[in-house]
Amino acid sequence: MTLLALNGIGKRFGGLKALDDVSFDVASGEIVGIMGANGAGKTTLFSLIAGHQKPGSGTIRFDGTDIAGQRPDAINRRGIARTFQIVRPFRTMSVRENVTIGALFGAGADDTQTAERDAERILGELALAADADRPAGSLTLAGQKRLEMARALATRPRLLLLDEVMAGLTPTEVAAAIETIRAIHRNYNLTILVIEHVMHALMQLAVRIVVLHHGLKIAEGTPAEIAVSPIVQEAYLGKDAA
Repeated sequence: MTLLALNGIGKRFGGLKALDDVSFDVASGEIVGIMGANGAGKTTLFSLIAGHQKPGSGTIRFDGTDIAGQRPDAINRRGIARTFQIVRPFRTMSVRENVTIGALFGAGADDTQTAERDAERILGELALAADADRPAGSLTLAGQKRLEMARALATRPRLLLLDEVMAGLTPTEVAAAIETIRAIHRNYNLTILVIEHVMHALMQLAVRIVVLHHGLKIAEGTPAEIAVSPIVQEAYLGKDAA
């Protein structure tokens, strides 16, 4: 079943065309990767899906309903949550409080007691329980990336948008993040759309990859197909290398 369907998405910032007629579907339960160089339009795409910006053209249908232009809080309560490329914790609040806020904001908890119970469970699952009472700003980068995922999970999404959650991590931390995402996908029965520059991680996680280049979708296929695509190689390495 198609959970997310993008059709003809376009977005301009003045004279800059950030996205141009981008279309693809995401089936329920899939992990789909979004690949592209800096400036390709990846984060803009996430912002349109999550409601932080409005598309200039096209439709974004989530579970059959066009959500393009709805407020971020309304979209979140429909079941879409995102992380941010640059982590955005409430730095002076505790790790536990950060996740509890996510539970109260989203589609799940109706009261503080339920939100706190959800937060404790998620902190345990994402190896953050030992840091629950620490200020969020005191965590390592890897810890803050996990906190971003934990807070998003607390809103009880059906679709999780992960924006470069492995950027800046060590190889050991990347390996741990891959296993965390796999566990989230398995345990929460989630659909995941992931932007990642760590290519070997994206190739391991995604069943399908969409490639953006200067706002255009230039390729879509399995990781094996994308790895040998002349169009993708040319976009990344230049015509002679391809």
